[in-house]
Amino acid sequence: MQKRVQNLISLQFAVLLFGIAGLFGKLIPISSTQIVLGRLFFANIALLIFLLIKRADFSFKSNKDIISLFFSGAILAIHWFCFFKSIQLSSVAIGLICFSSFPLFTCILEPLIFKEKIIVRNIFLASISLVGIYFIIPEFSSQNNIFNAVVLGILSGLSFSLLAINNKLQTKKYKTEFICFYQNLFAFGILLPFVFFNEISLNFEIVAKLSVLGIVFTALAHGLYIYSLSGLKAQTVAISTNLEPVYGILAAIFILNEMPDFRSVFGGLLILATAFTINISKTKI
Repeated sequence: MQKRVQNLISLQFAVLLFGIAGLFGKLIPISSTQIVLGRLFFANIALLIFLLIKRADFSFKSNKDIISLFFSGAILAIHWFCFFKSIQLSSVAIGLICFSSFPLFTCILEPLIFKEKIIVRNIFLASISLVGIYFIIPEFSSQNNIFNAVVLGILSGLSFSLLAINNKLQTKKYKTEFICFYQNLFAFGILLPFVFFNEISLNFEIVAKLSVLGIVFTALAHGLYIYSLSGLKAQTVAISTNLEPVYGILAAIFILNEMPDFRSVFGGLLILATAFTINISKTKI
C-alpha cells in the first residue's frame, strides 16, 4: 500500500510539473527555439549525471536503433518547438488544450503502424474533437495569431503521438532513461544550428529559468513519471495524464493572470473529454 501511495504521489507531481512547464513559454522572453535548446541542454546534463551514477550502458544494440532514436530526437524537437511557439502566439490554455489532442492522433496512427484493428468509436470521438477545435479558432486565417497557435498546438500533439509510438518500439530494447537521454541529445544537436537565426539575448535570470525548466520540469518530471509506472495500472496513469492541461491552465490563471475565454473553455472541454475517453478505452485495468 505504501509503495502504491508513493507511486501515486510521484505521478501527480510529474503531471503537475509537465503541466506547469508550458508557462515558461510566457515567462522566458526569448524565441521558442532558444527555450527548447535551453531546456534540452540542462535536461541532458541532469540525465547524464543520473545515468553515470547508475553506471548505465550508453551503447546501442544496432545502427538501426541509432537512426530510430535520431528520428525520435527530430520529432521531439518539432514537438517542443510547436508547443512553446503555440503558447507564445496565444495562451498557455490554448497551447495545452491543442497539445492534448495527441490521443486522437494515436488512435488513428497506432492501428495503421502496428496493423491493428481500427476502433470506429475512437474515430467518431476524434471527429467530435474537431468541433472543439472549431470553437477555439476565432477565424480561419493565417493572419490570425490564435489560428496559427491552434495549428502549431495540434502539430505538437501529432508529433508527440508519433514520438510515443516510436518509443513503444524502443522500450522493448532499452530503458526509458536511456531513450530520454539520446532523444534529448539528438534533438539538441538538430536544433543547435537554428539558434543562430535569432538574436541571442541571455542574462542570468533567463539562464536560471532555463535551468529550472530543464532540470526540474523536464529531467525530474520524467524521473518521477518513470518511477510511478512501476506500481500503477495503465488506467490510473491515463486518468492522471489527462490532468496535465488542467494543472497548467490553473497555474496560468494564478501566476500569469491568463483567464481563458468561453470559446476556449467550451472547445477545450470537448477536446479533453474525447481525449480522456480514448485514453481510458486504450488501457487495461
